[in-house]
Amino acid sequence: MSNNLDFLYYCDSYPAIGMGHLKRGIDIVRELLKQEPELQVAMAGHFSDSAWSFLQKLKPKAVPSFRDELPPKKVKLAMLDTINPGDASTIPLKKAQKIKSISNRLFTINTGFETYIPDCIDGIINYIPIAKYSGNIDVKKYLGVEFAPVSPEFTPKKWKTNRHIVCIIGGNQDQYGPKKLSEKLVENLPPEYTIDFILSPHFPEKKRQQLQHNYPKINFYQNLESIAEYMRRAQAVISTYGNATWEALTLHRPVFIVSYLEFQKRFAEYLAEQEYAVDLGYFENLATDKMGLLTKIDFQKARIEKLKGEFQKPGIINIANKIREEIHVS
Repeated sequence: MSNNLDFLYYCDSYPAIGMGHLKRGIDIVRELLKQEPELQVAMAGHFSDSAWSFLQKLKPKAVPSFRDELPPKKVKLAMLDTINPGDASTIPLKKAQKIKSISNRLFTINTGFETYIPDCIDGIINYIPIAKYSGNIDVKKYLGVEFAPVSPEFTPKKWKTNRHIVCIIGGNQDQYGPKKLSEKLVENLPPEYTIDFILSPHFPEKKRQQLQHNYPKINFYQNLESIAEYMRRAQAVISTYGNATWEALTLHRPVFIVSYLEFQKRFAEYLAEQEYAVDLGYFENLATDKMGLLTKIDFQKARIEKLKGEFQKPGIINIANKIREEIHVS
């Protein structure tokens, strides 16, 4: 590796913020190197033990990774992709300044509602462009659903009415969501429906075993290398708001969103207003009346036609294209 890096992807991953930032970081780096293999790329961030293991397993082997430190190299372009727990709007200032200190330019992925842009930021990617920006507002902006961080493995496939539901539930500081959702699914779905339930890598193994014991009709999975095939088999997808939501939308699957946190609920409401997804509410008080839509085939067919018109291809291809352009800006 040369003395300098072309690109650094900084993301955090631990129970309070989940695995989504790390997963899309890996996907973006993979696509970037697929387009331009000779680029010098690294990844860094604050990772829990399970997230660090996930990163080592799935990142390209040639990409060095740094845990709780930055690479000792100068970087042409860096991407900051993290949040403060429960706060999608605030760009973490100290981290941004530290990364900018070794980078010529710093971009960030941010999908907040009211976002102050500090001076150290040079560009923003926002696939839900509803934020009201203040501060350093003259940065470069790449906005719109065409930049939703979805990898090419989620290219749309034919939908089937197969009575099969897939749940993808992200992490949280207190991971009570899978138990509450499992209870409601067993109570509200007809017995002929099957359920695959994909848990966050942060979810404790003992709790997973207990869920499988308590709900034997549900198939619980964890630490999968890819969830694309599971989504492709789904008649409908239930997810916490995050990458899995956008992956399901790109696959043109009917999406139902459950929330731990206020910012997740606000995004769920926004996507429901756009008729992209169904907002099932918070885990503590799930909207069981809307769960009936999991079996309403006419509703799901109409939703799929809507998604076909809005989601044309996976957005990580577009993100990687823009990163390459920015790296090569003189």
